[in-house]
Amino acid sequence: MGLNRRQTKEVGRKTSENGMNYKKKLIEVVLPLDAINRASAREKSIRHGHPSTLHLWWARRPLAAVLKRFHGTVTLDPARVGRDASRIADEVIAHLSGLVGAAVTVTLEVEADIPSGAPEHVVRTVTENSRTLKFTSQEFEKE
Repeated sequence: MGLNRRQTKEVGRKTSENGMNYKKKLIEVVLPLDAINRASAREKSIRHGHPSTLHLWWARRPLAAVLKRFHGTVTLDPARVGRDASRIADEVIAHLSGLVGAAVTVTLEVEADIPSGAPEHVVRTVTENSRTLKFTSQEFEKE
């Protein structure tokens, strides 16, 4: 918001309480205090009795600056894991890992309940593949 020369000259002098003239500081000319005061008064009156009005700060931080962690859990359809994981990567993980300084960790947990028991060849294949894919933990249980 800029002021032209004429506007600056018109608002460039101010009379103090004791009647003396002095030159306004730049912040007094450029900062729209009247608009800020009106918005603040309106904000106080709109949410009367709302918990957010207990402590009104003149310089609140934006919500994104306050929220510092994200944790999410989702159950995927075993028949469409590739598609669903790809959508999660595109629509969630990409946004988080694109933030400067963000440390994003993605963990995949697989749980299978097999009422009739797993055949030996499936146990061997899954165990070998889990090791090859560097699973941090993997095991079959009896019950």
